Order: sequence, then structure tokens, then C-alpha cells
Amino acid sequence: QLKALELQEATRVIPIVQTSTLTTVLAGVVLLNEKEHLVKKVIAGFTAFAGVYFLI
Repeated sequence: QLKALELQEATRVIPIVQTSTLTTVLAGVVLLNEKEHLVKKVIAGFTAFAGVYFLI
């Protein structure tokens, strides 16, 4: 992460780094079979992805 901040602007690096939260939610649904509130999790995931997309 620090090397990325040295090479690029923080406004481009930080949103990509924050996708770890999205990855964690998706991994929980897929790997751990967390089906409770699945629709809310999917909507939150798409919202987070769209936010990162628009920031980049």
C-alpha cells in the first residue's frame, strides 16, 4: 500500500485499497455460506463497487 501511494495519487489508491471490505463480504457469502441478509449484502457490494469505479 505504501509503495502504491508513492507511485500514484492518494485519490486513486485509497479507494482501491478499500475494496478489501467488499472482498471480505463476498468471501463470507461464498466461502462461509452466510445467507442472512443476502440482498442487503449484494446491494451494499454493488454500491461500494460503483463508488470505487466512479472515483477512479
